[in-house]
Amino acid sequence: MRKKKENCQIKSNLKKSVKHMRELESTLRW
Repeated sequence: MRKKKENCQIKSNLKKSVKHMRELESTLRW
């Protein structure tokens, strides 16, 4: 159970970081 929760957290963190990277890219293109 605990491991599953950690995996979910890691996935959500990955999504956040990906979103952050996309935002950085869009600002760099300007």
